[in-house]
Amino acid sequence: MISEIMNKAILDIDVYYTANASLKNNKDFADNLIKLSMQLEALKRILLLDEYITSQGLNQDHLLSGNGKTGLLELLAECGQKVEARNLEFSFVTQLAREINSMASQQKENWPHTATAYAGNVPESLRNMSALLKETEKANAVQEMILKLQTRWPIARNDITLFIAKVKEGQSLLDTLQINDPEVDEFITKLRLQQTTISDLNDNILSWIRKNHLESRIKIGFVTR
Repeated sequence: MISEIMNKAILDIDVYYTANASLKNNKDFADNLIKLSMQLEALKRILLLDEYITSQGLNQDHLLSGNGKTGLLELLAECGQKVEARNLEFSFVTQLAREINSMASQQKENWPHTATAYAGNVPESLRNMSALLKETEKANAVQEMILKLQTRWPIARNDITLFIAKVKEGQSLLDTLQINDPEVDEFITKLRLQQTTISDLNDNILSWIRKNHLESRIKIGFVTR
């Protein structure tokens, strides 16, 4: 609904500006009209990105809900009224710009939280287990890309698509180790921290090592005193 109203407002401004040569005699109004059109285009980009993030299954804090949505709808409606009445003040355009800039800042702040929640423990698990994976270099590259995209801004649609693909790829790599046991997960953490002892090698851990053919990839050394 907001996108439709906004698109109509942009079109109305373009048509109005083109059709009214008399605007040349009202420079302030004409300048404000151009500024308004630019702000609406910026708003359009923000909303389209917001909609795309949601459509890809990433849960996020929506930019527009409740009072925020109502306030924006009121501002957009007022846009049309002021343009039609040729009463578009610079103060109104400035007010709209502040609202849009606030939304842009909120969107930038939301993205890392949204991306981190979607990625879950995949990046950390890749870091912990990369040495045990057959494709160690690939796992490291996937983890690096996930972390990079989690904080990238501005972010485009193709970046979001790539981020989702890399999270799924990382999970697929982890699935090859068949880790579905908290005890195994704890063992791997100890390995990474070099805290593993002989007592950790119980039947369950040894069975998991053999099943994944990791005998030659795991070593336990002497403790130096």
